[in-house]
Amino acid sequence: MEFTISTRTAVLDGEAVAYLGILITRTLHGRPVAEEWLPVGEDPTEADDEHAIQRLHAALCWQHGADSNEMRPGAA
Repeated sequence: MEFTISTRTAVLDGEAVAYLGILITRTLHGRPVAEEWLPVGEDPTEADDEHAIQRLHAALCWQHGADSNEMRPGAA
């Protein structure tokens, strides 16, 4: 799995706007199999932070072959 800083561009009302984010690339046997982009705002909210934590947790669980519920504290 790779984590890289990435910029995405969107066109709003004819104007290009760039958004900074983290690109999560999941790999199997050295080949990319999935990508997920998480926006990183200049003034993130607590909800933004929680969303990023959940997505990073899911990616790390996937990397280790575990269901994300299996790795929660207190899970059976």
